[in-house]
Amino acid sequence: MTKVYSGILEASVNDLDQILLVINANKTQMPDAKRMEIVNKAADHMDSNYNDLQQFNSPNQILSLQRAKDQNAVITLKKYHGLE
Repeated sequence: MTKVYSGILEASVNDLDQILLVINANKTQMPDAKRMEIVNKAADHMDSNYNDLQQFNSPNQILSLQRAKDQNAVITLKKYHGLE
């Protein structure tokens, strides 16, 4: 799980670095068309990262809810049987 989140975060940081490169006009000289190309590419990557994150989170949220239900059942059964 950590590797997936780290990978998505790292990809997002790289995309932000590309946008910062474009914003810092004093450091880089390039035509506006090239700037827009870089911004659009970074935006596409960010959208992709966000979609990947949603796809990864969805089953994890369901699993978390299932585990919570199971934990509640265990707690209830322990109380019922006096095992606390």
